[in-house]
Amino acid sequence: GHVPATLADDDPEHLHELRVAVRRTRSLLRASKGVLPGNIRQSRRGDFAWLGGVTGPPRDLDVYLLDWGGYLDLLDPEDRPHVGLVRNELLARRRLAHAELEEALRSARFLDLIRGWRSWLATGGLVTVDSDGAPTLGSVVLRRITRAHERLVGDGRLITEASDPEALHDLRKLAKQLRYLIECFGDLFDKAPRKEFVRRLKGLQENLGTHQDA
Repeated sequence: GHVPATLADDDPEHLHELRVAVRRTRSLLRASKGVLPGNIRQSRRGDFAWLGGVTGPPRDLDVYLLDWGGYLDLLDPEDRPHVGLVRNELLARRRLAHAELEEALRSARFLDLIRGWRSWLATGGLVTVDSDGAPTLGSVVLRRITRAHERLVGDGRLITEASDPEALHDLRKLAKQLRYLIECFGDLFDKAPRKEFVRRLKGLQENLGTHQDA
């Protein structure tokens, strides 16, 4: 539903939700090694990485324009009129980025990606394993979430005031990946501690996101 609304460009939130759906899918594919068939996993990771790439620039420009008032508040009142050319440049770049996004979302590559992915999921693409020794969903998910959490904590403890901005950006992506895994399999966990942990992850993401935007 977010694709037609994104094409209509009547509310930037639809593009944001589309990007969230893409990131969630990429997070699941990243964590699905040994679960999904290797050829499917690799090809779809490439496909959704492409989709993430074409939706990123227009969303970044949307954010800059949505937050423009906040950026102006950081300036002295007498300086604010002098940055109008910057906003005009952002608007021009946004128009170009959204035109390129529209072309991508109407392309054969995108249509083939969505149709193929839906068809594979709907026709039993997941292999059924009849074995008493097969791992349960819960045990697999727990291992993947634990691994993602350990990496987030480990990389986070290496951050200092001297860290490169890219390191903080990478840390934010790790927080998103962990959060999406937890949200996708939320019913496997107790509701109260899960919601509290996700709330804290969102706070970390927002803090790192503000740093990245700056």
